[in-house]
Amino acid sequence: MHGVRYRELKDMHQIFAVAGPPGGGKTAWIAKQVEALVQQRPQSRPLYCALGGAGSVLDGMLLASQVSSLEVVEQLTPDVLQGVIDKQRSLFIEIDSRIDLAQLVLPEVLNVQNVVLMPEDWRNGELEAWSDLRFPSELALAPQPSISDTQICAIELQGQVIDPASLEILWQELTGGAYGIVHRAKGLFCLADGPGVYFSYVKGHESRQTELNLEPCLEGRPSYPSALEVMGNPLEGDAILATTQDCLLSNQVLQQHQAQLKAMQEMEAA
Repeated sequence: MHGVRYRELKDMHQIFAVAGPPGGGKTAWIAKQVEALVQQRPQSRPLYCALGGAGSVLDGMLLASQVSSLEVVEQLTPDVLQGVIDKQRSLFIEIDSRIDLAQLVLPEVLNVQNVVLMPEDWRNGELEAWSDLRFPSELALAPQPSISDTQICAIELQGQVIDPASLEILWQELTGGAYGIVHRAKGLFCLADGPGVYFSYVKGHESRQTELNLEPCLEGRPSYPSALEVMGNPLEGDAILATTQDCLLSNQVLQQHQAQLKAMQEMEAA
């Protein structure tokens, strides 16, 4: 791919499979393309599907929060595929970096353009051979000797609410090396003071935080997906799990926070 120029997307009624190294900005790139599509065609309702990875649900939640017209699907079912074809809907498929692209088989009915995001000065034979289009990536992990050696710590947190101050400490410790060498980390958390928040970290770069456009949970437990995924080597998975659990609110404490939020909302509405 030496000398190949980066190209712009022109026909947005297409289907794109998006791949790249961990932390390469695949989700952010898709968000920009969807926003551009909706600006061009306000009535359009593009689709998003993530293949592989414990954090794929989190990426879908982040996108859905940022672009209300986006529809997130968990699987490329026959009904979904037929809708893409019949209604000419754009579809973005995000492929986890651990998937072997040489073995990846997408439905034959789809005319897919393979998109790769990675830094301009990188060379990767597998990605280059697979790609139809290539776009530059500002954030990405340095090439790893073997991604198969990477450890993954995935913690399911749906229904859990976390203390914001405790989360800040956990994230600083996690990205600072307290639990091993972290290459990539991302998490979606429901905070005690109301909003959901998405944390993202790539080794060698500053952490990013994105507040999600979600309704605060004022009764019971939140129903939207929440999880933490950490990639690195070596990792102290048990310690990460234990510290994360220490940050979670009990039912009693959660109810106290919810009562405070309700009181604040009532005062603002008065």
